[in-house]
Amino acid sequence: MVFECTKCDYKTKSTSNYNRHINSVHNKIKLFECTKCDMKFSQNHHLQRHIKNIHLKIKPYKCPKCDYECSQNGHLQTHNKAIHLKLKPYECTKCDKKFSRNGHLQQHNKTVHLKIKNFECKLCNYKCSRNEHLQKHIKAHENVRGSTGERAIMDVLNSMKVEYKF
Repeated sequence: MVFECTKCDYKTKSTSNYNRHINSVHNKIKLFECTKCDMKFSQNHHLQRHIKNIHLKIKPYKCPKCDYECSQNGHLQTHNKAIHLKLKPYECTKCDKKFSRNGHLQQHNKTVHLKIKNFECKLCNYKCSRNEHLQKHIKAHENVRGSTGERAIMDVLNSMKVEYKF
């Protein structure tokens, strides 16, 4: 017997795999919490991979062509294609730009073509599409020091869980 998901193209012969798929992908149930940060995962092996990669910083995969090290073989393959082979298979349909990663294409589309600005300064009306840009902008508020200026900036950064040093 084959179990077919009614919400996507997923198929499996296993009841437990089908239930796991529904709970993790569609119901977004995440029962496995990291004790070192706020991340939650739908499967224990995803949590274990997160701990090894992020908190323990274990990077067993090393590029033979440069100093790049990473935690997953897939990341090494992506690195090799993008950096050493200079492959850019993801092409924007709205302009001529090409990207080595689909995520970079998606980010480009959101920021350049859709003009989505998800990051906004809580101290003024500035909005931007990338967190790095917001952090640079907030640094400009550094000139507004004094008891309220610096305090306001630190309150905003703390609420965003951004670590920033003046």
